Amino acid sequence: MHGTDETIYASIKTDWHGDALCGGAADYLFFPAEETEARLTKVRSLFCDLCPVKAKCLNSALINQDTGFWGGTSTATRRAMSRTRHRAKCPACGSKSMIETVGDTPYQVCIACAVSWRIDLHTAEAA
Repeated sequence: MHGTDETIYASIKTDWHGDALCGGAADYLFFPAEETEARLTKVRSLFCDLCPVKAKCLNSALINQDTGFWGGTSTATRRAMSRTRHRAKCPACGSKSMIETVGDTPYQVCIACAVSWRIDLHTAEAA
């Protein structure tokens, strides 16, 4: 469980905001009237893809059920992520409520405690 505290409290600790590449950017980019794939792609390429706190941003948005673009995802993507897909145990809290993260990234996130970890994509696809 080394490093677990850092991700569990992403939703209540906001010290990571200062390290976000989007700091100072216009709110309308992240909270558009209509969330389209084109708008998300633009935000990802400008900010999220290289952001050092992308995982914390995503974890926070999942925990708080935020709307808008967070951690390179849209509101619809995070809602889909919140539906349990796998029933393996979380290595941190032991919960069986687990989800896969965005697209083809090799990570899973526990919706109970928000800890994320790397997975083997070949093993996950076979399950």
